[in-house]
Amino acid sequence: MKLEDQVCSIELAKKLEKLGVKQESLFYWLKWKYSPLPMNLGYKETILGNNNSFFIDDSYEYFSAFTVAELGDMLPDYFDSGKKDNEWLCRALSPISSYITGETEANVRAKMYIYLIENGLINDRS
Repeated sequence: MKLEDQVCSIELAKKLEKLGVKQESLFYWLKWKYSPLPMNLGYKETILGNNNSFFIDDSYEYFSAFTVAELGDMLPDYFDSGKKDNEWLCRALSPISSYITGETEANVRAKMYIYLIENGLINDRS
């Protein structure tokens, strides 16, 4: 299994950071200026381990790439996730009845956490 499938996507990581979720995780998405050719300046995104020495200056952007386990710890106890018919599902067992689907377990857990924050259903963003 690829590491990208075990952590939330960079788009969801950016959204979590924007919502004020504490940026402490085992892995980080790093966005940095990349120029393979002199006239071809662009950005490259990669996943790095938890080592602050990678973040040398302000030309880098980084976001916590939360793992499935980290997101599971962040969600309240009444949530679970599983796979059905090639699609991942994260659902609330109670007191609310909602669910989110997606391609990876990390992404559905991240989407559920975002949903809870945006709808005022959770305040802890650690």
